[in-house]
Amino acid sequence: MSRTIRYVCLGALLILCAHSQPNNQLSLASFDQVWQTIQDKHWDPKHNGIDWQGARTELRPKVEAAPTPEEARHHIEALLDRLGHSHVGIIPAAAYTDMEGGSGQGDAGLRFEIIGGDAVIATGPYSGMVLREVNGRRVRERIARAKSEPYAHLAIRNMLRGEPGESLELLLEDESGKSSMARLELTKPGGKMIRFGELPPMRLDLVYERLSQETGYIHVSSFFDPEAFESLLRQATFDCRNCRGMIVDLRRNPGGIGALAGGLAGWFVDQSQSLGTSFFRNTQLKIMANPRPGAFLGKLAILIDAQSASTSEIFAGGMKDLRRARIFGRRSAGMALPSAIEKLPTGDGFQYTTANYISAGGKPLEGLGVEPDVLIEPTRQQLLKGIDATRLAARQWIEKE
Repeated sequence: MSRTIRYVCLGALLILCAHSQPNNQLSLASFDQVWQTIQDKHWDPKHNGIDWQGARTELRPKVEAAPTPEEARHHIEALLDRLGHSHVGIIPAAAYTDMEGGSGQGDAGLRFEIIGGDAVIATGPYSGMVLREVNGRRVRERIARAKSEPYAHLAIRNMLRGEPGESLELLLEDESGKSSMARLELTKPGGKMIRFGELPPMRLDLVYERLSQETGYIHVSSFFDPEAFESLLRQATFDCRNCRGMIVDLRRNPGGIGALAGGLAGWFVDQSQSLGTSFFRNTQLKIMANPRPGAFLGKLAILIDAQSASTSEIFAGGMKDLRRARIFGRRSAGMALPSAIEKLPTGDGFQYTTANYISAGGKPLEGLGVEPDVLIEPTRQQLLKGIDATRLAARQWIEKE
């Protein structure tokens, strides 16, 4: 069986959907492939101290006896969970077929912040209102069940997706505690559809705008499509060449191609520097930032939150360690390991880590995340007023100091 493997740094890759398969032989073959791949390619030959052979002995019979493909997949995921770090998991085959066929691509277009255990809408006419239910499903319960905030965001985003043209019934609560119902029609989101290796198709949104004569703003939704990055950054750095500062917004960015962290950094440095090092089992690889002609050397503010993961963390953490940028927002996801994705006999995707990563400052980002220089905790009062406190703080730093 041929396999296509591409190296990516994509955090919190959860797509909640189901898939059926003809028999357990495919599940067993998939289990064996997963186990052997980790055995051969995990950067730590001791597998983080896990009895890897013992895990196989325990879980393989459960896969063989599983009455459904979903339960078999659950046991394979349980095997990977024992490693205790990010960037290992199973991407159900339905995630690929749904995206290829255009199903499940409708989106509510809502951004939200998790504040005090609630999902508070952060954009549009409902900004500042608490999202209580989606089609009768309680949002707060989904948040409470999630093992971390990034996973809570993923769970809620999945609640807000469906077929384009489909309507969702939202139960909202205003600042006085009064509840009301709202109907929202799902639409296809903007941005460019991207295909990379064995990842499901996804959308890339790259934005540049001038906030003022002194400040430029770049928003990056994920790290894919090097040509699109090149075009946007060339435009931004030229247009803002006389600006005092630039804001790079990586909030809600789960990562992507690891090398693009160095590519992005190259537009903001004047000499070659390493953002950090990936430690594979038998070799090392530095993520280099090599200066680009016309690089922007003014003030640099980077915005992060609990959903900023992987390549986002490599870029933000490295630029902070190099003292090239000031970081605003909230601690990042702490999911920063290089990984690869390949297909399994079931048609599922299999993401696995290939290296440990140490940032330029000498510390790992996995499990720790990037600590902001300026901590900004969004409040419901700010959202009610339509204030983006994190972006505002970065702009004030650029323009007033």
